[in-house]
Amino acid sequence: MVLPNYNKEVELTKNGDMCHYATDFSGYANLTEAKIKEMGYKIVAGKLPKDNNEIAISSYVYETYAKAGYISEDGTKSEIKYYNDLVGKKLKIDKKEFTIVGIVDTKVDMDRYKSISEDSKGKTSAQNLTDFALSQELAHIQQYSLACDIFVSEGMLNSIKEEYPNYVQLITNYMYVSSDDTYIDSSRIASLSEIDTKDVTWVDGEKTKLADNEIIIDINALSKNDEEGYSYSKKEALKILKDSQYTLDYYIDDEDKSINGVKVVGVLNADGKADKYSDLYVLPDSLYNLKWTEGKGEYSYAVATMPTNKADIEKLVKYCYTEQGNMKYQIENSVTFELDTVNEVLKVMSKVFLYIGIGFAVFAMIMLSNFIATSISYKKQEIGILRAIGARSNDVFRIFFLESFIIAMINFVLSTIGTGVATAIINGMFRKEAGILITILNFGPRQILLLLVISIGVAAVASFIPVYKIASKRPIEAIRNR
Repeated sequence: MVLPNYNKEVELTKNGDMCHYATDFSGYANLTEAKIKEMGYKIVAGKLPKDNNEIAISSYVYETYAKAGYISEDGTKSEIKYYNDLVGKKLKIDKKEFTIVGIVDTKVDMDRYKSISEDSKGKTSAQNLTDFALSQELAHIQQYSLACDIFVSEGMLNSIKEEYPNYVQLITNYMYVSSDDTYIDSSRIASLSEIDTKDVTWVDGEKTKLADNEIIIDINALSKNDEEGYSYSKKEALKILKDSQYTLDYYIDDEDKSINGVKVVGVLNADGKADKYSDLYVLPDSLYNLKWTEGKGEYSYAVATMPTNKADIEKLVKYCYTEQGNMKYQIENSVTFELDTVNEVLKVMSKVFLYIGIGFAVFAMIMLSNFIATSISYKKQEIGILRAIGARSNDVFRIFFLESFIIAMINFVLSTIGTGVATAIINGMFRKEAGILITILNFGPRQILLLLVISIGVAAVASFIPVYKIASKRPIEAIRNR
């Protein structure tokens, strides 16, 4: 639904294509004080709607009016500087007039997306790519959050549900009806029992049940093959449909299928019901009862807060990225969108960093081993003397391992601090320069434990081998440094 009553003469963007302001509403929702508290939102002006002619909008939508100004139905322009300037103003939405009674802060960071609307001239390819990624991220916020919703009373929401029935939406499947001269292209389906037959204009007599080759269509979906957007009058449509047979092509269960000789026996929307029956096929039960994978439910998507506990977040994300049979309940927010977008790049980068890490680890192990081995080789005489006075090989190893262990611990502490600092700096650069929300490099308990194991392991091996070789000699040979 296009955002109404703002001054469209004001330039919202200098980019021409992308804009970080709201220009459309995405739907209706009912908010309560409890929900606002749960979501971490707050009312910044006015109150929540109680009556059916009252609405509240988000602070994100408010920014559009603050930028462009407000125009009333009689053409009077008003400047909007503060939240309260918009409270009391009227918006005409879906042919209904509502009064704005409140504004809710839905926590959209406008500054993050500011560059989207700036002139792209003079920007580098990297900056343009970043702007495109930000625009897609913002589009997800607009669609999958409450940022662009109209907040209405519970009574109004129930009234809207009745006015706009929740028919099956064809998303992963499709249906297309065509003849030699005309075609009908819609994306929602219903059965005859789900519609009010009083809203049907019958082509050739009323039906109480549809035969397997009979359908009812949205009259506005009927188009000429060679004239896109051509609109038929009711009289023209009924004459064409009475004399025509169609082929119905559809895709379901990973298969393309067709039904020939299909008759359109009725049309919807003939008497001003355009919104209620827009883009709808009414099908016979034999076709409607097939397993359409995108069925209908109480909602298209659910908006909720993310858990604050890390374990719960991981559990939720894992669930949303796991298929349940042939279904997957996908989580959608700005972070997961970004992650999905760059997932393949991250996979390649993770392999590259793995090989680089292994290379550095091997190099560090060799350097540490060489240092310990060289230090021990200079102490052959001390080892010989210890053996001569009765020390066992194990005793000698413990003495030199303790020395190596201290060196390894110093190495471990320094490497842990260095890696942690370097990781924080690199992640900070990615966030600041590229504006990404994803943590590219992770340095936590697993990596610290790995460093500890490598340090102690290298110290033990690097101590044992030279000590064993020297201790295996006769004490006199070790003392003579042979």
